[in-house]
Amino acid sequence: MIKKQQHSKCGFTLVELLVVIGIIAILVAILLPALNKSRQAAVAVNCQSNLRQIYALVVIYMGDNNQYLPTAVPYWPSSLNSVLNSSFAGTIQSVNYECCPSDPRDSDFPAIYGENVISFGDSKHPVKIGQVLHSSRVLFFADTTNAAVTGRVNDICSNVRPANLTGIIYGSPPTFRHNNNVCNMLFCDGHVDGLTTLQVPKDLSTVLGVRFWDYWINP
Repeated sequence: MIKKQQHSKCGFTLVELLVVIGIIAILVAILLPALNKSRQAAVAVNCQSNLRQIYALVVIYMGDNNQYLPTAVPYWPSSLNSVLNSSFAGTIQSVNYECCPSDPRDSDFPAIYGENVISFGDSKHPVKIGQVLHSSRVLFFADTTNAAVTGRVNDICSNVRPANLTGIIYGSPPTFRHNNNVCNMLFCDGHVDGLTTLQVPKDLSTVLGVRFWDYWINP
């Protein structure tokens, strides 16, 4: 009696391949948003780290300048760059510390940090840290964007102003570029916080707005 040879099947059928591809597509659709969110969170953390490094430079700058704070005009990094040559600043990253890592000056409108032009925009009348009343609530630096208001696209606009005060030429409003529309902000006491658009006063018409932007206001 002749036995029939049995051949084992190898590989996948078309239906099985389509099922596998469908499962992979579903997994990618689930994981990609989470991965992107994690990447954005990492950028936000690096951004806050940059702001803390700026404050570390400011502390050294104050020690060398009778406790005066650097002014936003004409360009605050020009005041702090000399500090980078100090032996005390050896742990501070000097590459693009004035730019947010979300867009480190690789576009015409770079993501930069602006100094509060309302309080610290007068280079002829700099402010001492001891003059800042309630430093924990007064804005010092914030995420902003080069608005190219001078007509020169690559001219860094190093000031931040209230959003509704459009008459301030050398200044851009805060930019809410991180997760959930958050703007990272450095305050005059050195702490960094991420605020939403509803938490940041857009002008000086309210007590809260004046307290947020003006260093000399009493409670």
